[in-house]
Amino acid sequence: MNAEKEAAYKKLAQLSKEDPLVKIGVGFGSGLFEKCPGTIGTIAACPLVYCLSFTPIYIYLTLTAIIFLAGIKICNHIEKKINIHNSL
Repeated sequence: MNAEKEAAYKKLAQLSKEDPLVKIGVGFGSGLFEKCPGTIGTIAACPLVYCLSFTPIYIYLTLTAIIFLAGIKICNHIEKKINIHNSL
């Protein structure tokens, strides 16, 4: 892991203790794993998807759209906090 990426992870770990939006954005810590953070984050989201699968399709699609749009806002918030664009 390069130094810039490592510094960003440390800053995110610290911010996730202070800012609830950052905590949500890193999947309550699941996205801070050094190896395969995306995979761990996906595994952490599986229970939510499983629970939503029992709802009617219109509720499922509505909640999916809301979570998607909230994710964009949360990512923008985190980018501003750590001052690094989401391209690492």
